[in-house]
Amino acid sequence: MLALALSGCSSHGAASTDGGGAATPATPPAASNGSAPSQPTGVGVQQVDVAPTHVLGFPLLVGLTVQAKDSRASVNGLPLPGLDSLAGVEVTLTRRGETEPAAHRAANPMVDEELGLFGFDLRPGEQRRLLFDASIALPEGLAPGPYQLRIRYADEDQLIAAPTDAEPPVSIELLAPTPPQQAQLAALKPELDQVRTWGRWTALPPADPSPPSLRRDDPLRYHVLLRHLGDRRALLSTLDLDVLERLGSSLEPEAALLRAELLAARGDAEGLTRQAEHIRARFPGLQARLEAIEAGRSEHRAAHPSDPWVP
Repeated sequence: MLALALSGCSSHGAASTDGGGAATPATPPAASNGSAPSQPTGVGVQQVDVAPTHVLGFPLLVGLTVQAKDSRASVNGLPLPGLDSLAGVEVTLTRRGETEPAAHRAANPMVDEELGLFGFDLRPGEQRRLLFDASIALPEGLAPGPYQLRIRYADEDQLIAAPTDAEPPVSIELLAPTPPQQAQLAALKPELDQVRTWGRWTALPPADPSPPSLRRDDPLRYHVLLRHLGDRRALLSTLDLDVLERLGSSLEPEAALLRAELLAARGDAEGLTRQAEHIRARFPGLQARLEAIEAGRSEHRAAHPSDPWVP
């Protein structure tokens, strides 16, 4: 299991990156017997993206980019965390200056589709960005203030080593919701109680079917957008592309992928080609999902949000 010290504002990488998850792997040493150099095995973490603040009661989104270390072998059956699942993810939150965790959730690396615990495979050397909601691990009643957050990820066979265990966790500020945010949470509580997680909330039909006008200060803006896209496939053809800029820097990869899907839905082949080139160069962890969009398959439908698309 690999411990990740999350970077306080946008991203943290285990290797040098290009800002979108691409990393330059270390050159393996030559074998002493003169044979070809050995390849590292398993999965490594390339980058983690998380916002430096979190409004209590709302989703805490973490973007994790993993990569198959061996350029000649695939890695199969990795746990797939998502907007309503922390499969393979361990979350520990400790108030600054204290030693006992204020919140802790151990990793569940199981992959069992019958239980809703989905998995995914990595092709040789492939990267994959995973987006999940760490707020699932946070109990009610946490006090606002400065905290230390540590995330770990591992698969069933513990393929991921732990070279960064000694690194300190990142500082994150937990904020109390403002009065308007409190009113927003209160209004949505009946729906949230019904489905239990914000991820499942995105599968509910929106009360107002008109295109959303996302606010940059809304901690729920990404989920609001997904909820509308899941309910109305036609919205992909009418939504203003400019609203994607309001998702924020930590969700820049998701905004880029949504832009590609909007262009595909509009039949803008030239625009999709340009956007696909941008994604492949900047966010290689989105390659597999981009291929699905190019093949005409949409991730955004009124279905369980953790159901993986089928390549």
